[in-house]
Amino acid sequence: RSAVFDREARHQHHTRIMGLNAYERHQKFMKDYVLFYGKEQAPIQQTIKTDFDTLKETYRFLRKDEDDRELKTWEQSLAKKYYNKLFK
Repeated sequence: RSAVFDREARHQHHTRIMGLNAYERHQKFMKDYVLFYGKEQAPIQQTIKTDFDTLKETYRFLRKDEDDRELKTWEQSLAKKYYNKLFK
């Protein structure tokens, strides 16, 4: 192929792409990606436990003094610190 042909093909492709709005460009790029690399893979399930997840599991609205003396894990101490911040 000649360099003129390549340059003209690139120009036509660029003009075609720039004629699309952002959403249409995104859709075209995603379709081209899937066609080139194959089927979409299922997202990897990550087992990341955030502080919010920990609070949902260990937080108690009503706390007893005995509970505060028996803080064995960092999750329990995190829930106690959150409780103390709420009820100063």
